[in-house]
Amino acid sequence: MRTSILFYILLQVFQPAIAHSQEFKINGSIDQMEGKKVFIAQILGRDRVRDSAVVNNGKFIFKGTIPGPIMLTLSFRDPQNREYKELSLFIEPSEMHMVIQVNNLRAFTLEGSKSHLVQEKYSSIMYAHCQYYIDELNKIRKDLEINPDNQDIKRRLIYIDSSKSVNCGGIRNVTKNFILDNPNTGVSSFLVNLYSTIWETDTVLKYYNGLSVEMQNAYYGILTRNHLLKSVTVGMKAPEFSKRDVNNTLINLADYKGKKYVLLDFWASWCIPCISELPELKEFYKSHKSQVEILGLSMDEDVSDWKNSIRMHNIPWRQIQIGIEPELKTDRNYLGNLYTGVSSIPRQFLINPEGIIVGIFLSAPMDIKKLVGLIK
Repeated sequence: MRTSILFYILLQVFQPAIAHSQEFKINGSIDQMEGKKVFIAQILGRDRVRDSAVVNNGKFIFKGTIPGPIMLTLSFRDPQNREYKELSLFIEPSEMHMVIQVNNLRAFTLEGSKSHLVQEKYSSIMYAHCQYYIDELNKIRKDLEINPDNQDIKRRLIYIDSSKSVNCGGIRNVTKNFILDNPNTGVSSFLVNLYSTIWETDTVLKYYNGLSVEMQNAYYGILTRNHLLKSVTVGMKAPEFSKRDVNNTLINLADYKGKKYVLLDFWASWCIPCISELPELKEFYKSHKSQVEILGLSMDEDVSDWKNSIRMHNIPWRQIQIGIEPELKTDRNYLGNLYTGVSSIPRQFLINPEGIIVGIFLSAPMDIKKLVGLIK
């Protein structure tokens, strides 16, 4: 129940805050783009805000308002191969100066944004951590641009990309250390918010609290705060729901109260880690179905894919299709939002017979030993 007490304190301490809009201006120069357009895009809440500027005498200007230090992307269509190129920038409410070389994007400069300097520092740390894989991926992608139908190159790309995922697993620790070492930067605030739907709630809370008060009250800090305030966590009452299963039979979570534990299993037919967990999870269910009911909550959009997967893998527990996340992130009829915006799967919630969440599992393979230990 410790986490519940923490969240009660959070609810008492957090006061509504608004990130006030402030003016920014980017004075840019770019070669080879005379008369062409460059674009910027910002993600603000649920909205993707776009703007464009025409290059005149090698110059372009963007100006407007932003709610403090914020990440945006700048893109343009390469005049030589017509493909879009994109840069990530961390801008501030200030006047900034930017220089871009179309054929050497990594050499671009942005002056007037301290946050961007911090972002470059973070990027260099990440690059050094996985330099071999990043370099290899860049080389392979260039080869693939020349030979787009070459299957050997495509297989090499998949192999290196998966190797990067495994061997760069320590990146999350690098990110966490960076946040703690740079508590008063918009970049750290952005990173905490970026990982808020992936890390456990206690972890998000730890690194949110590690930010300076100024960054907690900046734009990304407010987004993280709002996420924390509605987070489902161990010790809290499980949000109830009524949904029809694959056989069109109504399932009420409340019907299991006082009778059984319930394991909510968020999955999808296209989720390889979800499928790989099934054999061990089926063994668990076979041994504990007198104590535990499993409810599969599929994020499949295609009904046929969902039903075929249930049949193919012979999944014995009840299944509900919740589909893809709706545009309205606050739609409480969507189970992924009801259980704090489930955006990464597999994810499981164990609910005891009193209706309290006693365990949350965020990664594959699922810790079956921990799951068994939580059932009394």
